[in-house]
Amino acid sequence: RRFALSDDDGTATEIPWGLEPGAQNCDFCQRTLHYEAIHYCVHCDRPICPFCVVEIRESSDIVCSECHEEDE
Repeated sequence: RRFALSDDDGTATEIPWGLEPGAQNCDFCQRTLHYEAIHYCVHCDRPICPFCVVEIRESSDIVCSECHEEDE
């Protein structure tokens, strides 16, 4: 079964394959995604989905929300 997103005009579009349920879990929202769609925090190495990731613009580092709070 494929999931669908609704566009602004109400038409359904297919979800990108990497965001469909897969074998990898995000530690923060518990979404299941494909391994190729997961990011890893540069500080704690925990898996993060594209929806929960925090990017530090100055360095382009990918961090989780918990490590980002500790850095501030």
